[in-house]
Amino acid sequence: MSRWRWVAIAPLVLLACGGKPPPQPRDATPHEAVAPPLETRPLQDYIPAAGLRWLVVAQLAEIGRMPSVRDSLSRLFPDDRLDAYTAATGLDLRRAEEALVAGFDYGTVYLAETSTANARVEELFRNRLPAGAVEHQVHPDLVVLSGMIRETPAALVSERGHLVGVAFGDPTLARIVEAYALGRLESVTAMRGAALATLPARVHDAPVRFYAPGPFQGEWSKGGGGLLGAATAAAVCARPIRFDVVRIEATLAGDWSSDGERARSLGIQIYNDLAASPLGRLLALDDPVDPPIVTVSPNNVDLTVDLKLAPLVGGLHAAVSADLWELLDIGEAAPATPEKGSASH
Repeated sequence: MSRWRWVAIAPLVLLACGGKPPPQPRDATPHEAVAPPLETRPLQDYIPAAGLRWLVVAQLAEIGRMPSVRDSLSRLFPDDRLDAYTAATGLDLRRAEEALVAGFDYGTVYLAETSTANARVEELFRNRLPAGAVEHQVHPDLVVLSGMIRETPAALVSERGHLVGVAFGDPTLARIVEAYALGRLESVTAMRGAALATLPARVHDAPVRFYAPGPFQGEWSKGGGGLLGAATAAAVCARPIRFDVVRIEATLAGDWSSDGERARSLGIQIYNDLAASPLGRLLALDDPVDPPIVTVSPNNVDLTVDLKLAPLVGGLHAAVSADLWELLDIGEAAPATPEKGSASH
């Protein structure tokens, strides 16, 4: 039973139990009087297709249930750093079922599932705004806080008991999440947009997924010998298949019916060129478990390769570890304990 239904019937319960009738309640405020249920959709369905440049989705709980993967990733995400992040934000990445990051022309939005009321998250975000937060609330379980952090526009959106998110650069991204939660926005979401909807369904169940909608223009259109220029969308997925092996699957959606063999050859060439590069060697792409396989269908070019997990994570640690924690920008650790079951922004 929802909290609001309980408030409505509480006087009847007291009377039935022999208690005195409660005092006449005050008049409800507008948002209390009209409090329909909020939308509780998958995280990616709070992201609009319009203006999206890239999207990363991670099923954190599923990854956490894989001991070998969790142990390997501890190099990238050591417990002391995660503890500091939790103390600074009120959110614990290790308790999040799912999280995503979406990039747009003028901003980036981070979303994560959370089962708590997000009170500590909201308090700590307010504390990070030196000039004070501007608060917008039209529903008792939904709030948007906005302001400036280090001269960057920022906004927090909290759908209490379901998700929390932060938008940097373009605070309207938080208001878009709010509008989807209220059921007031009918614009097409990312996965239903004309670009990403062309990807095969099997892409969407991997625990880690990267998406890029087309059309790819400018220098991007020349990537892969012109393959990107002919693609409607791209996706790269990671799936652990053994305790020490991760399968990488890259897919380009498009019309390949007239030149499939050329597309296959270019796919192999792209991988070989990347594997021979300094980054490829750092990530051990030049030492796969088995050679990559490229297949072409009328609608997709697919590359699949199995990589050794430990060298891959070690390379990622060497390449991005410092930038990763600078990106998260945890600041000073707060002394208070976060809410149990909370997730990340």
